[in-house]
Amino acid sequence: MMRRGFTLVELLVVIAIIGIIVGILLPSLASARAAARLVEEQKRVRTIHEGFVNWASTHNMRKPVPGREQRLMDPDLGKFVHGRGPEDASQNDHAALLSLCIMENLFTAPDTVSNMEPNPNVFVYGDYDYDLYRQYVSDNEPGVFWDDGFNNDITGIGAGSNNSYAIMPLAGVRRKEQWDRQADSNFALVGTRGPLNGDESLLSVDAGSDQSFTANYLGRQGQWRGIIVYGDNHTDTHDNFYPEACVYQDPGDNEWLADNLYEAQAEFPEYEYEPLLGSDIILTHVNEMTVVEDSNPYYVDYEPLHD
Repeated sequence: MMRRGFTLVELLVVIAIIGIIVGILLPSLASARAAARLVEEQKRVRTIHEGFVNWASTHNMRKPVPGREQRLMDPDLGKFVHGRGPEDASQNDHAALLSLCIMENLFTAPDTVSNMEPNPNVFVYGDYDYDLYRQYVSDNEPGVFWDDGFNNDITGIGAGSNNSYAIMPLAGVRRKEQWDRQADSNFALVGTRGPLNGDESLLSVDAGSDQSFTANYLGRQGQWRGIIVYGDNHTDTHDNFYPEACVYQDPGDNEWLADNLYEAQAEFPEYEYEPLLGSDIILTHVNEMTVVEDSNPYYVDYEPLHD
């Protein structure tokens, strides 16, 4: 008996059916992958915030501040003593903050870089040296409490960044009200970074070479999508820079205004109306702090970095 194989028409029908099935399944698979990426990103961002919270649980509910660990010389004792002396506010940049937490095993260096990081200047710090820790070096030198090889320069001009995530600056009114005490449930502390001053035009392909790396990060082409962790440790996924629950009170007329996650807006006379030292939300990268007033660790100067 002769075996009958597929005719050309039957083979084409089978191929067409397979093509239809693939066409149906591919969008579902893409959606599943996108959902999985969001879940992974949520875990990573929350891990960083939980590190801050875990530190606070053993430090009188105060989240970590590098300048309180590596302090200035104690004026009464005339030497460096861990836990004594004025705070060294010049140490309170985000590189030192994250590196301090890594040294304390609150999270790891890989935790600070997203698996979906689009900027080639952001990479995992693979040589973290835990052996650098020294509570005491000498009477004339402060201790060593983190690996200062860890960098946070997101601009790509310097040594690069070992951190993907935007964090609240440890400065001004916002530090006093939201970092040194329990933060509000609608105050953002850490999350996906955004463009300079939360400028949506920098997300567009029309921005050319100025287009922010934060476009297409978790969303589609030209779209920003971000995961933000708030003071009560809950996370939200946002598609714009103005979450409805986030508002700030204008110090001038006490009017409540929409708060941009990536722009300092509130101006306080206490700090010469400098919005970078205000009370509203701003998430950014800080790689350097300069002390403005020696007796006031909240009064510092810094540059918000974005890509």
